Amino acid sequence: MASASPKYVDTESDGLESSDFEADVSAPRFALRARLALGVTFVVALAGGATWRFRGQLQASPEAETSASMCPALADCSGFPAGNDHAGHKHPSSPQDFINLNQDLPPGAAGVLVQSYYEVFKTGNRNSAGHLWASFILRQSAGKDAAALEDLFTGFCGVSGSVVIPISADSRWRLTLPDLAGNQHTGFMYYCTGCMGWPCLCDARENIKIDTKTVTLAGGAQKQYKFAVIGDPCKTPAMRQQLSAVLPDPEYQANQVTLQMAAPELVCDGDSLAGATLSDNGHVILSMFHEDNEYLGAQSEIEFAQACETRASGAGMGPIFRTLAGVNPL
Repeated sequence: MASASPKYVDTESDGLESSDFEADVSAPRFALRARLALGVTFVVALAGGATWRFRGQLQASPEAETSASMCPALADCSGFPAGNDHAGHKHPSSPQDFINLNQDLPPGAAGVLVQSYYEVFKTGNRNSAGHLWASFILRQSAGKDAAALEDLFTGFCGVSGSVVIPISADSRWRLTLPDLAGNQHTGFMYYCTGCMGWPCLCDARENIKIDTKTVTLAGGAQKQYKFAVIGDPCKTPAMRQQLSAVLPDPEYQANQVTLQMAAPELVCDGDSLAGATLSDNGHVILSMFHEDNEYLGAQSEIEFAQACETRASGAGMGPIFRTLAGVNPL
């Protein structure tokens, strides 16, 4: 267990919210007041050269330790009873988040992803980098059967990049999205539960299309899956320049926050998004679009249609993901 969690200065006076963790090691759990961490720098490394361990199960280097990726980095919860008070909505993604919250490693797919967090996100920041989770899982496909592969794809949000805890009917969302030809498909995506995930639902409805990719499974079996995709933001020099442009949102412009500052894993490798796996038609895979199953409980997009229509433009992850998807819209 780490001796103390980092404390981040609140900068609400300039119109931006920040994370402010106050550790009380004498209490059974750390006190937490989580706010959106969007200032000039998004990755905060802890000082010192020692490595840390989490309950003997997890290891990571100090270079990877960052501000916790909690719900405020995901979404604006306005419209719900808690309003913008995120104190009760904790969405840990990295091992350091679990240390800050004094929580045990989650079971199942989420636990597998948490243990691999710093392998997948070298900067320690998962903002809108769900494509890296997708590639991490697909690289393992030849050693897994269909059920095991599909289960791993329930463990994260393709919009925010956050680990989804718990994986349940509250984090499973039934929605209908178009494919590249305009045909409609109904299926499941997974979003965080504490803020009910609806802002990520809205972002998906506005920006994501469905494409296919055939995956090689254990024993050489082949299976074609549907995936949630966006256009590659690195296709042309003009597109690549947009990654370093100031986010087009009044709340962020005052601090000159660029897309790559907010989401440092969004970098180009030539004319392709680094680390991305491409679909059959050459688009960036964010997550699996799971087949619909009427017997599985899920949140319904219909119940949040009005919330999506009236959602403010500056809602949490919204400006980050919408800017990314808007670089090369499908």
